[in-house]
Amino acid sequence: MLNINNNAAQIKREILVRIAKLQLQGKLEEGVHYIPREMAPKGSEPLGCCIYHDREILRMRVMARLGCSVEEYDDSKKLAEYAKEAMDRDAPTWPMLTVLDEACNACVKSHYMVTNACQACLARPCMTNCGKKAISIERGRARIEEEKCVNCGICMQNCPYHAIIKIPVPCEEACPVGAISKDENGKERIDYHKCIFCGNCMRECPFGAMMDKSQLVDVIKHIMSGKKVVAMYAPAIAAQFRAAPGQLESALVKSGFSRVWEVAIGADITADKEAVEFEERMKEGHKMMTTSCCSAYVRAVKKHVPALVPCISDTRSPMHYTGELAKKADPDCISVFIGPCLAKRREGLDDEFIDYVLKK
Repeated sequence: MLNINNNAAQIKREILVRIAKLQLQGKLEEGVHYIPREMAPKGSEPLGCCIYHDREILRMRVMARLGCSVEEYDDSKKLAEYAKEAMDRDAPTWPMLTVLDEACNACVKSHYMVTNACQACLARPCMTNCGKKAISIERGRARIEEEKCVNCGICMQNCPYHAIIKIPVPCEEACPVGAISKDENGKERIDYHKCIFCGNCMRECPFGAMMDKSQLVDVIKHIMSGKKVVAMYAPAIAAQFRAAPGQLESALVKSGFSRVWEVAIGADITADKEAVEFEERMKEGHKMMTTSCCSAYVRAVKKHVPALVPCISDTRSPMHYTGELAKKADPDCISVFIGPCLAKRREGLDDEFIDYVLKK
């Protein structure tokens, strides 16, 4: 798993902070144009081939943080125009993920490679255990014939020197449902008919090419307009901050939210309802019941394991019930769920009680 403390994640955070500051100052449209230049100033060490290419990629990253799809990128269009579109839209746009081709490394197909650690040993377990006879010894080292290799990994498992390694395609490797593959140009594409929006590809891509479209601009817009915007934070968010009880809630109120709900209250409702439902199902003769809390799991079952669909609980998620409580308390409020999971953003699009989802 790619550690979240990395350069790609830091760039994402910096862009979001810059956008938020500009918007709160009322200068988003006039100032967003300068973000790429400020983050990649003249004379700085380029991350890619040159500083100007870095700025172009940063322009597209800013687009995604504004909630726009980079697939619709037009280099003749100013970032101010994209910012205006973000400020004018009424709801988040589909899809929630966007792929930045310019950042995609077009990683070579996943394969196994023999390193210098190979000793061309007498036992040669890599050769003897290869069912496709894809390994030979040449110039004192094992060699894998790509034409014969089926990427089973048996050679790597049997090498006593750990001299054979797997070169993965991180996003494809991370996807549990095979929703990511290369197009004719070697770039990665997401098949949304298969995708369960687990967010693994976005987390594992070391080039930050898989991006979520932020809804931060939308939320700030409603706060600044004077609407009652309520925050509903997942317990996982609270656990990430070393704060005394009440500090996180106070910080969210200070940020402009009119009221703060901890989604643990929705979790209690879910637990109670699931317990009753489980008891009823067991009495009816059901063999098992699975949770409905994780929208990625529910989507995975519906798309890829339909035989398990009858086993899914009919109880809604903690986010749903907390949103319902918030809307009952104030029907005119704008409800914003804050959590670490991309799947919740997808769930929020279909939930009548959730207006926006901010991903930590």
